[in-house]
Amino acid sequence: MIDPMSVRLALAIVVGLAAVHTVIVLRRTSGAPILTWWARALVAYGVSTVLFMGNGSAAQAVTVPLANTTGVIGGLMVLRAARSLRGASVSRWVAIPLAAGALLTGVLGDPGHHTWAGGAYFLGAMGGAVGAAGAEMWRMWLAERRAATGSNGSRRGALLTFAVAATVYAVFYAVRLLAFIAQGPDSELFQTVGGTGQTTLVLIATVTAVTLAAAHLAEAGQREELRLRATTDDLTGVLGRAELLARADALLTDAARRAVGCAVVVSDLDFFKRVNDTRGHAEGDKALVAFARAWQAELGDGEVVGRLGGDEFVAVMVDVTVAEAAARADAVTRRFVASQAGTVPDAPTASHGVAPATPGDTLEAILGRADDALYEAKAAGRNTVRIHGAARPTA
Repeated sequence: MIDPMSVRLALAIVVGLAAVHTVIVLRRTSGAPILTWWARALVAYGVSTVLFMGNGSAAQAVTVPLANTTGVIGGLMVLRAARSLRGASVSRWVAIPLAAGALLTGVLGDPGHHTWAGGAYFLGAMGGAVGAAGAEMWRMWLAERRAATGSNGSRRGALLTFAVAATVYAVFYAVRLLAFIAQGPDSELFQTVGGTGQTTLVLIATVTAVTLAAAHLAEAGQREELRLRATTDDLTGVLGRAELLARADALLTDAARRAVGCAVVVSDLDFFKRVNDTRGHAEGDKALVAFARAWQAELGDGEVVGRLGGDEFVAVMVDVTVAEAAARADAVTRRFVASQAGTVPDAPTASHGVAPATPGDTLEAILGRADDALYEAKAAGRNTVRIHGAARPTA
């Protein structure tokens, strides 16, 4: 005969160790949201497990409703941990009533005489919250699997582990709920499929799996953040200089191999220094961000834009003529100016220089020609586009 007190103590120890491990990893990953919420879930589960140890004592009239409530709160925090991976939360209009329902059904179920007071609600809410977390993870896993790349295989594995563990937990609680409703908590059926011993084993396995998966996801997120910091411009979010030049060179090489047209555009803002001097650097930064977004909106898959430095940007377009590239650069200016219309006094415009990517030429040479065309645009009065070697202006 399994002693319920012993298995609950074992579960409390496992949950406590998982919490310690999570907090250690949390400190190493600078506060990853998934770990923050998973740590809170573990605390809630640990408190719930300790409170359930009050069953059979004079305090069970109080401990049973509180144990149900903290358990459901733990399930909601698991859901919050899962949703944090895509920057989402759990509505308070869902969380508060769900937790309050656990407390109310526990109190109304005569907990002083029944250790399973509010049990049906507790089982359904626990399984439902963790099941929803599993569904979140399945959706993310499927989405990343469809867009699979070699670099995110380990992250997909962690998503899958979390999804499977949460699903096993939810299915187990669904089976317990059905047995509870069909024959009651004291029945042989309920004790067979969902007694204290079986529940503890399932919880230990799922808590361990999710703890490891959450830690891996947090560390993968930190690695991705570091990669983005190393490859993107902190202010505008487009590629930084080194990554831009590397990707531009790769695009030009690929375009030459496929014998498709490719154009390089060098752009900068007109009278940008005046913006900084008269309106302050904060307004200048806003203009740079708006210009970068205008470029991002214009480019398609396989094309890149990055910031060389200051207010100078470079874009590489593929499968285009220089005339098409010039027209798209002009569209960037119009989009940029429109984004500031009515909100920014004396908003700057932009100038662009376009050069075709001639097979055999280096990126440095092509950039040099585009830069010459940009100087031509500036000399022509700014707010225009020039194509290197063109006989007449394009705008």
